[in-house]
Amino acid sequence: MSVIEGSNELAIVPVPNQPSTESTHFSTPGHPHQPHRDQSNSSRSFPIHKHINMPKSAVLFSENFRSSSKASINEILNLAQIPARAKYLGIPLFMHRKKKDSFVELKDRKFWWGYPQEKKHNLSLLSWESVCKPKSLGGLGIRTMESLNNSLLARLGWKMTSNQSLLWVDSLRSKHLKNGISFLNAASNPSSSWLWKGLLKNRKVVEKGACISISSGLNVDIWSSPWIPLMPNFRPIHNANLDVCPSLTVADLIIPGEQISTSRFANRPISDWISTILSPMASFGITKPEVRKFQLFVALVMDFIWRARNLLIHDGLQPSSSQAIVQVSSSLNHHITAWRELDLPTLWVPPVVGYVKGNFDVAVKGSFAVVAAVISDDMRNIISVATQKLNSTDVLQGEASVALLAARLVVSSGCDKLMLEGDALLVVLAINNPSLFSSWTFANCIYNISLVLSSFQSWNALKVSRCANFRALALTKWVTSNLVF
Repeated sequence: MSVIEGSNELAIVPVPNQPSTESTHFSTPGHPHQPHRDQSNSSRSFPIHKHINMPKSAVLFSENFRSSSKASINEILNLAQIPARAKYLGIPLFMHRKKKDSFVELKDRKFWWGYPQEKKHNLSLLSWESVCKPKSLGGLGIRTMESLNNSLLARLGWKMTSNQSLLWVDSLRSKHLKNGISFLNAASNPSSSWLWKGLLKNRKVVEKGACISISSGLNVDIWSSPWIPLMPNFRPIHNANLDVCPSLTVADLIIPGEQISTSRFANRPISDWISTILSPMASFGITKPEVRKFQLFVALVMDFIWRARNLLIHDGLQPSSSQAIVQVSSSLNHHITAWRELDLPTLWVPPVVGYVKGNFDVAVKGSFAVVAAVISDDMRNIISVATQKLNSTDVLQGEASVALLAARLVVSSGCDKLMLEGDALLVVLAINNPSLFSSWTFANCIYNISLVLSSFQSWNALKVSRCANFRALALTKWVTSNLVF
């Protein structure tokens, strides 16, 4: 634990190999001559509500610590003084400004695969890169020190970014983040400590998931700060050909007591809005590949607004902004996933020789669902079909039920080699790994599918795109449209 006062630093550290005899409730002194009692009396004191084992602890004074205060602090703490270059198990307890100097001794020992200089040959069974690979890839699963260090620094950086109420966060913030500067915008200083430089160096990892929650918006720059959850890098994209105000903050868009100001857009005629949505590249600087996604996003937002309007008028319910973000984001991701599947060139292909293929699908209509299974051989011939009406609208339950129907159809045909194909990822995963899924909605069907598949000489279950599943898809559409039941 450390207490920072200007350029002076006092650190209390554990000392190894000391017997434990007692624990004492300890508070860091707010003044060199008296124990800390009231935090409000000193803006530089940081109370420590921890039980410190005194016989296992020692005190370290930095080089710049005032000599006149050392004796008083030693008298108050009654702790041994530890040298600045102390080590534990050969590892330095404290780092120099040049971290390489702290570990130069370990480097000279050639700690891992080294050998005496007089020997010209040595057997190294595995490289360090191979040792650090996951066990599934033939390594030992040992994490590289660089990756581990970066992840730990990123974790500390996230605590700085999210302003968590921690003693060391308050200490670093009071020293390095003055005048309201955020951690994401803090500049590096050559005289900063190695810890602070390491935090800033790994800041790019934190930036990938850091989005500011707007309060007053006074210190949030519109263009450079991450504050819009649904935008790339959480930042707005502006057209480079348009003039923008470089010092505009989110606070400039907020009317006191109101939401973000939309006065500059409210008076635009509807024809302008339609033109902007249909041709967004000129207005928002959106690239051509992103136009379709932008137009889909606008359509989903308008759909949500319409449904929210109906809820408010007819049911007296008003969805929150957080619900809007979750629902629109979820719908956007589902549509984009469907687009990717439709864009796949993969079509239905016959099974390998000796196998039959069972395609299955479900369609929900009103208060019931229709399931269909199509069995085909390796010559592209359809050898069996089956449909059922289910008095349920649970899609997962329907997909699992029709997968069971397809497997039973193949058993009745006398074939013992099966390829099951469907476009429901969760059902396919459950068929391949029944123990990983315990959802009661389709657990019984998955169990029955496992029993049926155990009678096959060989089988596999694959998730395919809707295009590749078109035989079952077409059958469910025909049955649903013609209501043959």
